[in-house]
Amino acid sequence: MNIQIRHLIFRYGVFALLVMMSVGMLFFVCTFETRVKAQIHLFYDNHEHCWHGYLTRQEHIKFHPKDTLVVVQTSVGDIACIVESIVVESDMLHITLLPMKEETPSYTYIEGFIYVGRENIRDKILKKHMKQYT
Repeated sequence: MNIQIRHLIFRYGVFALLVMMSVGMLFFVCTFETRVKAQIHLFYDNHEHCWHGYLTRQEHIKFHPKDTLVVVQTSVGDIACIVESIVVESDMLHITLLPMKEETPSYTYIEGFIYVGRENIRDKILKKHMKQYT
């Protein structure tokens, strides 16, 4: 009896292990989310002491005036700001940002990214494969 069980484990154990690993990878792909970021161009206004940000129009932007926004991956590090206003222009969003620090920067233009939402890896993979077949 013991020899038969050992024989079954050696014969089908590899397949059981592969099935469990596949289920684990499928669970990971279905539940993992990535953060979606959009590029923003910032211009500093010395008269109003604020940043004017321009980004390509995105309908799924979920921040509003008086929200805190962090511009990441800039040449000077992360910049924390408060959203003062959002104006829709032709193909662009114009966002007025008040800096949280009271210092006047020596630079007037920087580029960075803001996080605008989350996306499932599953949706990203499916979207990539659908583009290949269309």
